[in-house]
Amino acid sequence: MVDANKITEAITNSAPLTFKAYHVNNATLEYFIDTLGEFLTQLQREYIKEALSYCLREMIDNMERANAKRIYFLNNKLNIDNPADYEKGMRSFARKFREKRETFFDLLKQNDLYIKLGFHVKDEMFLMSTVSKIQPTEEEKTRILKRISAARQVKNVAQAFQLFSDATESGGLGIVTMIMMLRKIGVLDDSYIFATIPKTNETLTQIKVPINTITEDQAVEISDSIANEINSIPKFPENIMELESMLGNPDIPFSDVSKVINRDPSLTAELLKMVNSAQYMLPNKVSNINDAVSLVGMRGLRSLLYSYGTQKVMGVRYKRMQDQWNHAYKVAYYAQSIARQRRLRKIVDDVYIGGILHDLGKIVLLQLHRTLLKKINSFAKEKGLSGNFIESMTVGIAHTRLGAMIAEKWNFPENIIAPIEFHHQPLLCKPDHREIVYTVYLANLFTNIEDEQATYLNAEKRILKLYGINNEEDFNSMHNNLKQQWENQKLRFK
Repeated sequence: MVDANKITEAITNSAPLTFKAYHVNNATLEYFIDTLGEFLTQLQREYIKEALSYCLREMIDNMERANAKRIYFLNNKLNIDNPADYEKGMRSFARKFREKRETFFDLLKQNDLYIKLGFHVKDEMFLMSTVSKIQPTEEEKTRILKRISAARQVKNVAQAFQLFSDATESGGLGIVTMIMMLRKIGVLDDSYIFATIPKTNETLTQIKVPINTITEDQAVEISDSIANEINSIPKFPENIMELESMLGNPDIPFSDVSKVINRDPSLTAELLKMVNSAQYMLPNKVSNINDAVSLVGMRGLRSLLYSYGTQKVMGVRYKRMQDQWNHAYKVAYYAQSIARQRRLRKIVDDVYIGGILHDLGKIVLLQLHRTLLKKINSFAKEKGLSGNFIESMTVGIAHTRLGAMIAEKWNFPENIIAPIEFHHQPLLCKPDHREIVYTVYLANLFTNIEDEQATYLNAEKRILKLYGINNEEDFNSMHNNLKQQWENQKLRFK
């Protein structure tokens, strides 16, 4: 558990907070990331947590890898300072470290090859540092400095994926991405520091973040292809907008609503399908539209209209997206189940539609940048972070913001736009929308874990506590219950 008072004291007294480890396992990494998050919360800079969390992971991993390399060369009687031995050892080290990483960790402590991590607020700067008890060889130093220099010449991550994704030692793309992330949040390239400390025989990497110049950047850089795509997306169906307007009148008779629905056979079929689905769990099948409207209610019907209208427009324009809709339906089901379990009755319908539409922007990005998004997802999975931030750097906009822009174009209400825009960055949403956004965020996190696109480490612990989740065991218990409910409802409604 992170001690918030200790961090307050460190900030107030401008004192460094340091940690030492020989191996950073998942639990330790989670603690370090939570510590970073608490620093940024107290500095009112939560919105740069994702970028700096990635940098922290990368810095630790690079240090741990460098220490393990010393063990490997020593055990194989190779002189790491000899260029011929270095080349020979590196041909096999990367594979061995990837396949049998755990075997190195006990040896690190035996050889006193540690990593020190430090956070320090000083002179209006937030400093994040890692130190390892090694000196780089001339070969390593040259390689690293070349990568840093090359990274500073790269214009964007899309270019980096082309130039560095096949780099050896996993260093090329990692360093480039760190510098791109820092650039994205307004930190200058030279704020990433790599240096040797001859006096202590250590190596330092450090990121210097100027606190007062970092602001929450909501600007969107949209490529011409994406801008043209947004402009060419058709308007929302007129009959849906007519019904939505009718539903805004609390005195409208259900019979008038039913008449409008009956004019659209596919909407009629969709409504009956929804009422007879696991979402409502009715004992008897409903076949009459009047009964269906009465059972769903005005709020539930409005949710259906947004879902139906969106899929009607997007289904015609973007083919072969069934996997995305399958994911969306599971998120919607999970979100609604969580809302019911937590007795959040007011948002039960809203979180369902938020789940259905949360990846609206991803459908467009997949159409325009499918190959690039595959690389982004693969990289994000390897590095243990969401692909949302990398999307924004790579294609100029994240799918969350793109989806929100489409929803805004269609005049969706804010309570539906919010989970679309903030389901990857829930802490940034407005207070009025927190319950909806947090619930969709949690549901999406569970499904991403099932797809191996996230882990418990990615979870915002402050949000988990609001749902009675205090540790990984609680988290897995809720997730397993949701999976079991999902499987049961699929069997019932086959």
